[in-house]
Amino acid sequence: MDNKNNEKNWYSIVTNECLSYPIPVDVKICLDVGCNVGGFVNAWKDHIEKFYCVDAGSSNVSEIKHNTKDFENEITIIHKAVHSNSNEKLSLRPYLGDNQKPVNSGSYGTTEFVYDNNNHGWRTDTSADFEVVDAISLEDLLTDAKKQMNVSEIDLMKVDIEGAEYDFLMNKDLSSVKYIVMEFHNFLSKMESEIDGKNRSEVLHDYISKTHIMQINNGNGIYDHFVRLYERREK
Repeated sequence: MDNKNNEKNWYSIVTNECLSYPIPVDVKICLDVGCNVGGFVNAWKDHIEKFYCVDAGSSNVSEIKHNTKDFENEITIIHKAVHSNSNEKLSLRPYLGDNQKPVNSGSYGTTEFVYDNNNHGWRTDTSADFEVVDAISLEDLLTDAKKQMNVSEIDLMKVDIEGAEYDFLMNKDLSSVKYIVMEFHNFLSKMESEIDGKNRSEVLHDYISKTHIMQINNGNGIYDHFVRLYERREK
């Protein structure tokens, strides 16, 4: 299969996956964090009016610009790696599969993790090419998105950032986001947190639950990732 067919097939796969996300009916403004090649936008463009999209991979950014060119007035796309702090330089690496070959899925990450059972994952002890990307924090991303879309709060923040969700969201102010739909990557449960006896998945869920109530929890967190919908608690 040639590269163009690969890209088209992946776009279709991601779109179909995103159609299964539990998106509330009252969402009009979306901050898409980890937009990949635009599958979420494609899945929900007839439901959501405006998108502010960010992705760390330059190839993903090129693809989403191509895939959304017919409705470019409804979408803003920026090329940054989300992180706890802005203005840092992060190394973005491809997900390596069998024989340590990059998987053609647009899955690039800044968090190093390798699965014990198959040696797949994002690793630094490899000769695979990597990309250096400017980082942006949640605070700055929210400020920029609200200014660009001329709103005071975000209806929905969709997050799928290959395990970086812990560093990106922990100890951040989430009060201006009504709904959060996100992937909790299963390997977070294998990573230690700053709280003894709790892994990163548990700690991040507990933190988000201070301001938001989990309404839907799909997946088992072992063989697949959790997909969770959180709704902001009443002020």
